[in-house]
Amino acid sequence: MKVEIVEGKNHSLYAYKDNELLFYSTMDFNFWKKTKIKIFNKNDILILELQRKEFFINLIKNDFKILFQNSGFIKNIMEINSDLIHYEENKKIVKNNIYFLSFGSQYSYNLNGIKIGKVNQKKFWASRRFFLVEINDNDLEYLEYIIIHFLANNTNDE
Repeated sequence: MKVEIVEGKNHSLYAYKDNELLFYSTMDFNFWKKTKIKIFNKNDILILELQRKEFFINLIKNDFKILFQNSGFIKNIMEINSDLIHYEENKKIVKNNIYFLSFGSQYSYNLNGIKIGKVNQKKFWASRRFFLVEINDNDLEYLEYIIIHFLANNTNDE
């Protein structure tokens, strides 16, 4: 399955499958306060609100404090950072860079060491970013967590 993620206004990101909106993200930026990222489903229902932790830490690695999660739509997310999304008690989806040096976003998502999806940036140096997320058909149960991880880490990622 392929999901397209397109950048909108104010660094928001929109995830589409077959031209149907699945999720979108928004950002509240204040230089004196920490950046907040909100992720909504296609019905404009807030499913996750995150706050980036310390500014200097985020220069190296995104690390988020979970402010709100809508348990009616997602299972318990315990941790989210640049490298992984950890949910329930023992499920971790890990992001691995495909290339050591890359000018675009090219990486895979793995569960227990097995590749379940990948991300490719389709437009380079464009005014709006465009990404293609591919999920193995037999791993669709992880789709929402991969999309949430991607949105959290790439909203306002210039």
